[in-house]
Amino acid sequence: MKIDEFYKELPISLIEHTNRVIRIAIKIGKAHALDLEKIAFAAKYHDLARITPDEILLSECKKLDIPVSNFDKQLPMLLHGPVAASWVRTSNNVMAVPEVIEAVQNHSIATPNMGQIAKVVFLADKLDPNKAQRYPFQSKVHAASEHDLDKALLIFTHHEIAMRLKLNQHIHPQSIATRHYLLQQFGDSYS
Repeated sequence: MKIDEFYKELPISLIEHTNRVIRIAIKIGKAHALDLEKIAFAAKYHDLARITPDEILLSECKKLDIPVSNFDKQLPMLLHGPVAASWVRTSNNVMAVPEVIEAVQNHSIATPNMGQIAKVVFLADKLDPNKAQRYPFQSKVHAASEHDLDKALLIFTHHEIAMRLKLNQHIHPQSIATRHYLLQQFGDSYS
């Protein structure tokens, strides 16, 4: 799989988003003394399948043996992370290591027990300033991300779930599981 060729075909707006995510991810990664090369690589390719139409995402999942839940069938766009992760995994790039693949796979929906690089890429994606209107609680997440990735992840999932409840929107079961998992660590002391 030639992921660089796919990347070059992305619309400029998505490449600009990716560049912002890389910068944010590197800043967060530096604060936590993480592998910046892996972080930058995962951030670069996190949205590789973002513009892939829903029906192709679903067929790619079938072809690549990626599990598809009933929730995923309702919102196939959420499968762009797992599909992109599979493309990265089969790219034969030396940077396509498990923690990078996990970061690409889980950048849309947080999971309990995410690795550090996955947390950084997830948070950086949500902290893109162009998403500030979508996530008006970004400043709280950003402040926490510099000191404690788990706390930042809990703040994000808590506020996103509350926002989606208020708007009567679907909530991914994995987001709820992640919030509960992290809440066990922090209790009420995370805000």
